Amino acid sequence: MSYSGSSIKRTQAPIHLKQQAQLESFLSLPGYGETLLSGAAGTGKSFLVQSVLQKKLKKKFLIQYKFTNKKSLDNSFLISILKQILVLFDISENIIKDSQIKVIEYFVDLNPEEIHLLLDLIHENKTSRNLHENFFLLIEKLIFGLKKEVIFFLDDIQWAPPLYYKLLNQISSKRLNQLKIISCSRIKTPSTNIFLSNLTRKETKSLILSLNKKNKRKIDSDEIFLLTKGNPFYLDFLLHHENIMKSASPSQKSVLNLKQLLSYEYSNISKNQKKLLQIISCLREAINIYDLQRLKNYTVSKKCILFLEKSGRILNSNDFISISHDILKEAIFSSIDPAEKIKYHFALGKLFSKKVSANYLDETVYHFMNANSWVELYRYSMKGASYAYSRFLSELAFSFIDNASIAAQKMNMLKHSRQIKISIMRGKIIFLLGLSDSGENDMRILEGALTKPTLSIEKREEILNLLSLYYWNNGKLPKALKIIDQFYDLSFGRLDKNLIFSLRRIGIFSDMGEFSKS
Repeated sequence: MSYSGSSIKRTQAPIHLKQQAQLESFLSLPGYGETLLSGAAGTGKSFLVQSVLQKKLKKKFLIQYKFTNKKSLDNSFLISILKQILVLFDISENIIKDSQIKVIEYFVDLNPEEIHLLLDLIHENKTSRNLHENFFLLIEKLIFGLKKEVIFFLDDIQWAPPLYYKLLNQISSKRLNQLKIISCSRIKTPSTNIFLSNLTRKETKSLILSLNKKNKRKIDSDEIFLLTKGNPFYLDFLLHHENIMKSASPSQKSVLNLKQLLSYEYSNISKNQKKLLQIISCLREAINIYDLQRLKNYTVSKKCILFLEKSGRILNSNDFISISHDILKEAIFSSIDPAEKIKYHFALGKLFSKKVSANYLDETVYHFMNANSWVELYRYSMKGASYAYSRFLSELAFSFIDNASIAAQKMNMLKHSRQIKISIMRGKIIFLLGLSDSGENDMRILEGALTKPTLSIEKREEILNLLSLYYWNNGKLPKALKIIDQFYDLSFGRLDKNLIFSLRRIGIFSDMGEFSKS
């Protein structure tokens, strides 16, 4: 599950009561519904939703996902939603497929093809060209099979990919009676139903008076407002760190910023706890505790995790760990020494490289890129491109191959053999997936490669295959025929290869209008 919202351990303060009532009213309505909460970072959107859901979740199921500003796979949120729904059927992704199929068949009206599509998705992130058309049908049938109301909580949708909005439109058009969708965004739009902002000076004073009376404290509300400008996150932080106000001189009492926030956070934790926070801040999504404990050269103890969790610095959602709030995460990440940051990213790249799926390969490449580890980046980018290509993940395959080119250039070792491999893979993605008739630069490189006597037969065959497609797609039919003749000379007697090129030759002659030759 990929989720990280604000810390549950915040002050249970009576703020945003109007917005709370609005959200509770929305959840009480029968049938399908959508609502959007908007507000700047730290205004308490995620916390408000979590607080209300804790009271309203009885006899309901919750599916949640948090988007991040660090680009990841467009279909990551689809996979996460499917996995969470299956967990509600007590279908773990770790049990054998045969057992999963039996449980799915019992609860859900899916045909065998849909069941295998679903299991391919959750086991290997496999996809197909018609995934996005089939996805909503799978969701609809799974939700219907649950027999209870389901709530989707989708956080930080300002960073959601276009695919999210396409699927949201599909879901809206169906209006499933069992489904409600709660979304949070930092950007206010015409679709906003509930808006959260910083507290006014008057609201801050009212809150502090209430807390002083309840907890028998004497906190200066004017001083709090001066330091926080009414931002609920910073306000809550100060209420947990009253010593900040006591120790600050009058000249230091200005609006609290990220650097100050972090110095106060680090003042009461050990070096190991600080290091763990820094490592987690380098991640794009929540990480499994057991993966974190396998991180090479770093000791991650359960005691350390438990302390950070209890102090509200990290969240633990079904053994997936993340920093408790984006503001805190940003502060931690920006404070890391650049040399240390490179070490953290390299260790995380090595950790994810041991797992095989499109999602983990994408994470591996992301961390090796940020670790400036060009050899590893090239290796796993090429591996990722091949993996994504074989599963029709065309955009991801292009992303991997572009990263491979960057790595090769950074190594200052853009050897001819390496460039040929990159151009062959990019050519495969372009032509064999039927995406475009472009690729002129890569085809020029491959044409030059044919003149090299050291080029292997296998590579020569791949290049001739791509060049024949390129010339045919671009209407250069005589050139395409010439390439095919070269292939015949190369693979004399190999019927399987000759058949493919003979069929291509027939197609080219047909396009030329020379049917007798075909």
